Amino acid sequence: MKNIVFVYILILTTTVSCKKEWLDEKPQLSLTVPQTIADYQAILDNAFSFPGMNVASTLGLGEISAGDFYLDNNGWQIGDPYIRNVYIWKEGDNFYEGDDNIGDWINSYAIILNSNIVIEGIDDIIKKGEQDTTAANNVKGMALFFRAYRHFTVAQEFCKPYVSASASTDPGIPLRLNSDFSVVSKRSTVAETYNQIIADLKEAANLITTELPNSKLNKVRPAKVAAYSMLGRVYLSMSNYDSAYYFSDLALSRYNEIMDYNDITQVDPSAAFSFQIFNPETIYYSEIGLSFYFFPSIMFVDTSLYQMYDDNDIRKTALFNPNGAVIDYKGSYTGKYEFFDGLTTSEMLLIRAESSARKGGMQAAADDLNTLLT
Repeated sequence: MKNIVFVYILILTTTVSCKKEWLDEKPQLSLTVPQTIADYQAILDNAFSFPGMNVASTLGLGEISAGDFYLDNNGWQIGDPYIRNVYIWKEGDNFYEGDDNIGDWINSYAIILNSNIVIEGIDDIIKKGEQDTTAANNVKGMALFFRAYRHFTVAQEFCKPYVSASASTDPGIPLRLNSDFSVVSKRSTVAETYNQIIADLKEAANLITTELPNSKLNKVRPAKVAAYSMLGRVYLSMSNYDSAYYFSDLALSRYNEIMDYNDITQVDPSAAFSFQIFNPETIYYSEIGLSFYFFPSIMFVDTSLYQMYDDNDIRKTALFNPNGAVIDYKGSYTGKYEFFDGLTTSEMLLIRAESSARKGGMQAAADDLNTLLT
């Protein structure tokens, strides 16, 4: 994909920052320049606009191409050409058909830009030594997490998977590490891509002071456990099972809430959406962003997937809704149509289970899977 120049106006992040005093004092918010730790925290707290730090059309292409749902011909026809091509796994040089407006790419780099603005601003604050260094580093840690998270989502869709034998030569993604538009983007290797993601996440884990995702706010703002969890996800994608086990286990040692599907206050199969937003399993909240493809009238669950669940399995009624000849999905951890792409304790159990199994620890793997099933 050609390099795309992103012009992303800072006013977008400041206008939705919930700073009422700014609205009272500065009618022209375009003149507002972030100066305090709270100002930069406000940029990161721009969570639910579009694209917000926690809501963006990222990983949408991955979900569309995954094969766990299907589109009828009418649904397929209404998409942009490149989305139709993703769905059918089209090969060839003309995959995007001249369309540079790729939401998964553009929105991810917009979030990365905001992250870089915060990192640079906080570094300046720390250098001046006039504000609380611990609080400043906490905000910087969150910005590093957001940058790593979005670089990783781009890497999942726009470069080859990590293979240790070829990672140093396989083309990766452009790594944007500052907010200067004049710096020309260069494509890194896959190894460089993942090394940067891991470095950002490890630094984030060191700097973030909030330990646990034990409130709604601390599920939107990444806690330290979120950084550990993301490292587990990244290392699993690299087939580094020792490190994937270590970080998923580290996350679970600090936060291991699992929902009881028999408790209707946590899981209600009779509701339009069975799970609530910010449910107990959520470590870090993130949405893919609403695509018209994800509406039940367009997207249908693969019947072979549905039939894999026994009739007495609560998950069958919690996740799916038979609707005449088709099956709708209602199991998103967003509590609505938007798909969830955040981090959960259940994912950490699966990562730890797979890592154990890959390393020969079959009983440990079985124990983690049984934890999910009980």
